[in-house]
Amino acid sequence: MPTTPLAPVYDFLLDFLVEKATPDEILAFTLPESERARAAALTSRMRAR
Repeated sequence: MPTTPLAPVYDFLLDFLVEKATPDEILAFTLPESERARAAALTSRMRAR
């Protein structure tokens, strides 16, 4: 069974936080469109089960 690397969403968030984002930057944070689409697809697959 193949293992899955840490989800890219976590990578984006951790990188953002490690860069010492200000509170305003944290509130304004959004994921790249590719990651939002991936999250939506995974959510849709889970709901279809």
